[in-house]
Amino acid sequence: MDRHLLKIITVAVGLISGSTAAHAAGCDLPPNVVQLAADAGRVMNAKRVKAGLKPLVVDENLEAASFAHACNMSQVGYFSHQAKDGSGHSQRLKRQGCAPRISAENIAAGHTEAQPLINAWMASKGHRKNILIKRGADRYGIGLAHAGKAFTHGLVWVALFSSPCR
Repeated sequence: MDRHLLKIITVAVGLISGSTAAHAAGCDLPPNVVQLAADAGRVMNAKRVKAGLKPLVVDENLEAASFAHACNMSQVGYFSHQAKDGSGHSQRLKRQGCAPRISAENIAAGHTEAQPLINAWMASKGHRKNILIKRGADRYGIGLAHAGKAFTHGLVWVALFSSPCR
């Protein structure tokens, strides 16, 4: 498994359950998870450039928090910006030691490829606004997992956008 991904999953699983890396297998990830997340970032940044904006830079803290939320939704069986423990994306980022001035979150379920996912987000006013975030936010993280209990098929996706962590 890719070292970068293993690090993210270890952090994500720890965030979800307060456990160790031994439970990382509990999150059902597609075999091409690294490629899918990279593809989504590439397609998203292409949309930003087309809109005259600078590309966002991937951030490990945001990736880990995104994977944690995607895995939690998949394992516990819900689909929401609010986790079952009541936390929103900003609280989940703070748990990771990241307190950005600005942050936003997109979630989706069902899509199995990056292009249709980003196209769907761009067709939604709120999701589009987050992708095309202009002031202060310069980074992103994308996490995903098999839908599991959260949805009937496909993947659960989470994208976080933010200013630098403080």
